[in-house]
Amino acid sequence: MRRFVFRFLLFLWLLSFGAAVRADADSSLPVRRNAVEAAVAWLRTLQRPDGSVGSLGTSCDVAWLVALAGQNPDGPEWTPGSRSLMAACADEAPTFLARRDVGRLAKVLRAVVAARAVGANRFDPRAFAGIDLTAELEARYNPATGLYDANFFFRHCLAVLALVEAGRPLPPGVVNGILAQQRPDGSWGWAVDPDPSDGFATPGDIDTTGRSLQALRRAGLPLYHPAYTRALTYIQNRQHEDGGWGLMDGPTNTNSTAVAVDTIIAAGWDPEGPRFLRHGRTPVAVLLSMQEASGAFIYRPGAEESRLLATYDAIPALLQPYPGDDELPLRLYTPFMRLSHSPSSVFSAGGIP
Repeated sequence: MRRFVFRFLLFLWLLSFGAAVRADADSSLPVRRNAVEAAVAWLRTLQRPDGSVGSLGTSCDVAWLVALAGQNPDGPEWTPGSRSLMAACADEAPTFLARRDVGRLAKVLRAVVAARAVGANRFDPRAFAGIDLTAELEARYNPATGLYDANFFFRHCLAVLALVEAGRPLPPGVVNGILAQQRPDGSWGWAVDPDPSDGFATPGDIDTTGRSLQALRRAGLPLYHPAYTRALTYIQNRQHEDGGWGLMDGPTNTNSTAVAVDTIIAAGWDPEGPRFLRHGRTPVAVLLSMQEASGAFIYRPGAEESRLLATYDAIPALLQPYPGDDELPLRLYTPFMRLSHSPSSVFSAGGIP
């Protein structure tokens, strides 16, 4: 009983410690809402008459974003001709998933589940383009390691996130598998460390650390666990003086900053609070500054070419309900709500059929 009380008090302390009250700052909610709407409108300009966007597999990525923003990727506004965006995703899936890559399976599964949540009910994750996405993904699990991918840890995290969003139960070893890969400095790295105890782990990075922490939260690890504090300390220590983050020690970029913002919220902290304020600038302000007039996000100033990938990471971070918001950014899809709010506040329309 004493141990339970201690953990409960520690949990409350972490929440109050992380989600510090913003000092005289107005909510960025209206700006975030407008940014997401502009970004989604820009994505629509990329759609071809056959419903597709970008290179192989990109249609599924965009379908996921569209569904997160509350729009139906199989609806009229995403059907420029005879084929919808979601139909294009299904057309691409057999070739895109030919190698049964764990990361690709996870991304397509997330797209199908999210699309169903906003009305694209004719698509089934158990029989999508002739593939049972959940069975394929679950078959990759290795109980000896607790991982879905033997080589790429980033892909493992995507698998965890996708299966949780699909409502699938996770094996009990998943959490321990993630914890075993945490580096001594609190980070996680792109590659799987075959022997975490030998002291020769490859360096961690902001992007993988963020996805790992999100996967732990979705897998149900309580917020009082020290893995969160260690990881957030790593993230905080690597924040640049301009308020953003870069991959490894590189300059601030949209992708790493967006993942960091997403992760701070997942761990119960406030990305607009004093803890992450740098020279009067929040990470969210940095992220918003990367958006062009077209609605697209650039990778970073001087390297604007990766607009689609930058926009892909920016939208979910801006869609999250932030501490202090008095309403939601848009009609959100359920996984964000499961993470950030109590069950009573989840949109009933967002459940998985």
